[in-house]
Amino acid sequence: MSNVQKTETKFSCALNNKVWVQLCGSFVIVAFSCTVIGIILIIIGLRHKRRQERKMKIYGAAGFVAFFGILCLLIALVFFPIMFIREMHERGKDKWFFGWSYGVAWGAFFFLTSAAILLMCDRKREELFYKESLYINNDDEDILENQDVKIKTLKR
Repeated sequence: MSNVQKTETKFSCALNNKVWVQLCGSFVIVAFSCTVIGIILIIIGLRHKRRQERKMKIYGAAGFVAFFGILCLLIALVFFPIMFIREMHERGKDKWFFGWSYGVAWGAFFFLTSAAILLMCDRKREELFYKESLYINNDDEDILENQDVKIKTLKR
């Protein structure tokens, strides 16, 4: 028995009509949407120059959205093979494999997780401010005496 059924010159996969496949696809779409929203928030945060506390809130929101997307992707990546294996055992299929796209999805998970962790670790690093202070010495005589000493030492 084949997974592909012919219906009026259209081919369809029997697994596409399963609720768990659609649920996994929904989780992946939510993860992708969260990733795009997180990237947009990070760009807004990087371009925000006036108020640093608002910038930190934008970074925090980007981190929260990113971690929510990562969680959705992890649920889909774990839930899909569990249900797929169950489905294959019910059909009596012994030989099956996951395609290359499943491996790419795990790679995307690790890269997204690393990026979110680095964002949270590095979000306060660039917010260092250097303040220059000008001290004015009212003792003009001290300045002149010090300059004379330097001049005298140079003449020797």
